[in-house]
Amino acid sequence: MTGALAALLAQLRAKAENVARDPAAAKTLLDAAVNKAKSGGIDRVRADFLDMVRMLKAYFQGDYRRIPWTTLVMALGGALYFVNPLDLIPDFLVGPGLLDDATVIALCLRGLR
Repeated sequence: MTGALAALLAQLRAKAENVARDPAAAKTLLDAAVNKAKSGGIDRVRADFLDMVRMLKAYFQGDYRRIPWTTLVMALGGALYFVNPLDLIPDFLVGPGLLDDATVIALCLRGLR
């Protein structure tokens, strides 16, 4: 893992832990993730990603609390990466910009399984 990637992952984890402690911030993040997912770009992982977002929303609404902390943080980190337009490959680069988002989401989903 390169130093830049390790730094990005550490930053995402710290942000995800902060979001995990703030239900209002989590709701804002998850709403943005749903809107972006529905607008396209991640066809191959969209359904699983939206299931993950529903699980997170249920957690923050208090309907489903049996999520381990590491799973919660990993899922929120994936959502943060997805929503951030300036990640490793910026989203304005049509194609590659969304491909890295889909790749991170797919890796996140694999980790959650």
